Amino acid sequence: MSAPLVPERVAAHVWRLALPSRTLPPFDHTNSYVIAAGGEGLLVDLGSDDPAVLAELPQLLAGLGVKAVSALLLTHTHPDHCVGVAAFRARFGASVYVHPLEQRRLPAWAQPLGDAQTVALGALSVRALHTPGHSPGHLAFWLPWAEVLLVGDLLAARGSTWVGVPEGDVAAYLASLTRLSALPSRLLAPGHGELVRDPARRLAEVRQHRLEREAQVLTALASETLLVAELRARVYPELHPEAHPELAEMAERSLQAHLIKLQREGRVLERGGRYARVQGVP
Repeated sequence: MSAPLVPERVAAHVWRLALPSRTLPPFDHTNSYVIAAGGEGLLVDLGSDDPAVLAELPQLLAGLGVKAVSALLLTHTHPDHCVGVAAFRARFGASVYVHPLEQRRLPAWAQPLGDAQTVALGALSVRALHTPGHSPGHLAFWLPWAEVLLVGDLLAARGSTWVGVPEGDVAAYLASLTRLSALPSRLLAPGHGELVRDPARRLAEVRQHRLEREAQVLTALASETLLVAELRARVYPELHPEAHPELAEMAERSLQAHLIKLQREGRVLERGGRYARVQGVP
């Protein structure tokens, strides 16, 4: 860790910590969120296992008035959001909560937290919302006293969130965006990047991006059948697999998630690994 951690106040009782992590570009950090009241605190996500970060946390939390940490809530179990969990639990003795669909990735001490369940912190209450799409058991957390929504990897402050097989589900992702759009959020607090101060606009942007990608897929398949690699070359012409094999693989896995949605809707057919658009279906 090159510089001391500096908490950013999000709202009453809530702070953001940008912790260095091994994550996808353009980001080099994962946000953890501290919620504190009456000397008690809880964290949301811990994507760093850097010993220097973990050593600094006790003093930092004490500076925010936290005398005891009661819980660590996880949006999901991708490593850049949970790699520091075991070390954190060993140091603070906090309970760890995760959606049941992601619980198998953690040791037996992880406890289930389902949709609409709440975690109390003094007079405050944090509500879990099951928001699949990026991962099957992804959770967002609604902080009603602050009108703040902790969205994990459902969206980032800029750019797009990766949704790809085997865990990504485009239809579920769009449904989760719709669900969050119905909340009276004043701020979105993402897993990566800065706070989002226009929630309605940002939610609409990421939804539109996903629909535009879907339209690109349908256009590419309108007049020919394509393998996934050939589809990737049409949709991402600037991405050369010889130079960036890992990015090419991720792009293909994202396209496969779109193709699965379109197949379920009867808009695309697959035969022998080749995909074609169903004619006459919008």
